[in-house]
Amino acid sequence: MSSPELPASESAVEDGPALSRPQWLARHRWLPFVLPFAVYMFTGALGAEWVPAAASDAGRAEAVRADQSGGPAIEDVSLDRPAPSRGYALAYAFQFAATFLAVLLVAPVYRRVPWRVSGWSIVFGVVGVVAWIVICRAELEVRLLTALGLADWAGYVARPAFDPLTAFSGRPLELAVFLTVRFAGLALLVPVIEEFFVRGFLMRFFERAEWWTIPLGQVTWTAAVVATVYGMLAHPAEMIAAAVWFSLITLLYARTRNLWDCVVAHAVTNGLLGIYILVSRDWTLW
Repeated sequence: MSSPELPASESAVEDGPALSRPQWLARHRWLPFVLPFAVYMFTGALGAEWVPAAASDAGRAEAVRADQSGGPAIEDVSLDRPAPSRGYALAYAFQFAATFLAVLLVAPVYRRVPWRVSGWSIVFGVVGVVAWIVICRAELEVRLLTALGLADWAGYVARPAFDPLTAFSGRPLELAVFLTVRFAGLALLVPVIEEFFVRGFLMRFFERAEWWTIPLGQVTWTAAVVATVYGMLAHPAEMIAAAVWFSLITLLYARTRNLWDCVVAHAVTNGLLGIYILVSRDWTLW
């Protein structure tokens, strides 16, 4: 899967156009790739207590076992009626603001990566969201764990759920503000910070100690495995969907050798997923 080296002007961030950047970014090459993602994860952990719990996957596993044995299925009403929590909306707004500030701090380095986007990013993004929805709706993770006798472990990967239509019922302005911020984070902020972290840093870091010497867009089998394993660990409730999706975007990366294509594909997937969530009201996919 290794790709030929890119021209020097596109081989690595350090070789990009001569743009000024703070010395602290120049001294710590990893910081622009890691800082925004780290801020996002840290602030998300701080606000985790505000996320309402949906039906646990342990409960789903019981239903799967009952269904497979011919017994009655166990109904978990929280799956259809996730608890409203405006605290989650405030926590997410803080997470978005803190991460956006981190992105502004490292933006000089982001701008050094040549901007070019191919039509393949749209195609892969659309295919990716279809695969994600189909796999998640099939509950493949719980069924696999149940088949392997690991159903009890499924309780550790319960999907959170937040229904903004219920939480902001009768408050259209608050609802509009929340959806604007949520979609901006889902389809604009997250694709940038996660792709720069995974494709820009993590995949190269596991290849070589001097990871910055590896051209952006150069993909090896080791790097591909790293990206897929990361996706599964980062999305334990959707590990099979994540394995498929991250492998798909890695294929796009190997084909176009362009980091921004991955960002756009990610944005397309997340944006369409957000629309699907609003239409279907499957809040567990937030």
